Amino acid sequence: MFPRLQQPIRQQASRRRPHVRCGVTVVEVLVSLLLGLAVISLGWRALAHQRTVASRLRSQMDLLSARRLAAVVIGKELRAGVRGRDWIVGAPDSLSLRAFRGWGPVCGLGPDPGNIVVVYHGERMANPVKDSVLILTADGWRRADLTRRAPGVGSCSMDLGGDVEMWTIDPPVPGALVARIFERGSYHVSGGALRYRRGRGGRQPLTLDVFDDDRSSIEAREAGVVFRLAADRSNPGDDSLAALRFWIPEIR
Repeated sequence: MFPRLQQPIRQQASRRRPHVRCGVTVVEVLVSLLLGLAVISLGWRALAHQRTVASRLRSQMDLLSARRLAAVVIGKELRAGVRGRDWIVGAPDSLSLRAFRGWGPVCGLGPDPGNIVVVYHGERMANPVKDSVLILTADGWRRADLTRRAPGVGSCSMDLGGDVEMWTIDPPVPGALVARIFERGSYHVSGGALRYRRGRGGRQPLTLDVFDDDRSSIEAREAGVVFRLAADRSNPGDDSLAALRFWIPEIR
């Protein structure tokens, strides 16, 4: 009798056992895929925005660096000369000048006419092929051609801290006190960059191509020069116009 009562109890327990479902439905798969695609899309958008911001910052840094270089170079060149004598503003995009590259006191004369002994200080060595000379005398400045340079020809009576050289100039200048070498050059905003042109040679870029040629200009003022360096319109970082003002009084 006991076994007869046990079987119905087992059947009743089996009917009460909860149903266990295995796997997922199609709807759940689609929802998971949509959520994954949304996360990936947001990630790509964040990455694209980061790249855009980085590109804009890089362009702004290039533009600021180019303007800073232009300010340093042009300012140095203008301060080294005298307006009207050593530099002039020609066309709206051109600054023509005597680009001074070195100087030295004259401490003696050589054996031949036109020989002067100079204690030289400069950015580079004097080059007779492209350099000319301004000679300071008691009567003012006089210009001459540099026809020959010979380094290490002796010493001066006092130590002036430079390299002693013998220069041959044409024509000879009596009573020379100080000599300055220079080359003819010009600065332009061309091809999107600030460029330097020596003599009649090509225009060599000094900055990156970050400027707008049409909106950039060089303007002479009564007391100096104004460089307007406009950002390239295709530059994603800036569309501004910076005016670099150099107040260099004219010395007569």
